[in-house]
Amino acid sequence: MNSTIDKKTMMDFPLENTSIQLDQHNPLFIYGCPRSGTTFLVNCIAKLDNVEAFTGVLAPARLMHLLGSNRLDPENQNVLLWCMRDIFWKAFWNRRYFPSERLNQVLKGNKYWKEAFNPSPFSEFIFAYKQPFAVFAAKELATHFLGSKFIHIIRDGRDSADSIERKYPHTLSDKVMQNPLFAQQIVSEIGIPHQWQQWYLPWWLPDGTQQEFVKLSQYERYIWLWREMVERGKSISDIGDTRYLEIRYEELVQDPLTTGQIICKFLNTKPNKRFEKNLLKASINSVGIHRKTRSEDDIKQANYLAEPLLQSLNYL
Repeated sequence: MNSTIDKKTMMDFPLENTSIQLDQHNPLFIYGCPRSGTTFLVNCIAKLDNVEAFTGVLAPARLMHLLGSNRLDPENQNVLLWCMRDIFWKAFWNRRYFPSERLNQVLKGNKYWKEAFNPSPFSEFIFAYKQPFAVFAAKELATHFLGSKFIHIIRDGRDSADSIERKYPHTLSDKVMQNPLFAQQIVSEIGIPHQWQQWYLPWWLPDGTQQEFVKLSQYERYIWLWREMVERGKSISDIGDTRYLEIRYEELVQDPLTTGQIICKFLNTKPNKRFEKNLLKASINSVGIHRKTRSEDDIKQANYLAEPLLQSLNYL
């Protein structure tokens, strides 16, 4: 997309009609498999002085699935991406220009009181958006949003799958995936149900693997989900290390300040006390949790399903 801006002409447009300017704010996308630390990470990044951070409601998970599913022709995909851009842009400038929005960020502890009444210049701010399932649309986002950056947080898939099953026990259950209405409600992990025999399965399953998938336990299905999401998230790493940063959940919680410095360098910004204080809330208690909660058979099967990826990430 050509984002060359005639600034003189653009000044005559209402602010809400200049969403092309979002590219000048280096939009940051934060993603990773569920239960990998994306929420903790965005809560930390939101504390930085020149970042306005938002979470999933602006572009729902199902929308990310749709963009990544290749169901749209190029023209409609472009229209959808521009709709997304418009939503991001309006949320961003509203946050900066409306005193009530700035005050809300102060009350949340994301900004200092001076920001409510004497805001910093808009041009200095980064738009940040956390949507774990943006991994499914990573290539489309990287192409459309010029200058965009991506932070991909990765956690040991065996821990992630264990946490997903305990937090969302029905997500990929037989009960859900054998009922078309239930499957449609799982907007995050399934996104777009694809009918196969009496099942309504995630669209992202490769053809020919459905029989294998339905025979798995729920824990094993979450391992499959983790593998799919990590591989898709990593698929844009070739855009370069100035745009793509991969961090590990384990390193974030075990050495949060060092990881925080890496993040700030990537964003070309500086840490502050709020940011560092929030980082230090990280807990190592859940690192390796699968060893305490899963059977030997569960772990063996998880290793089998995701062995190459686990090995490449040094989890095996």
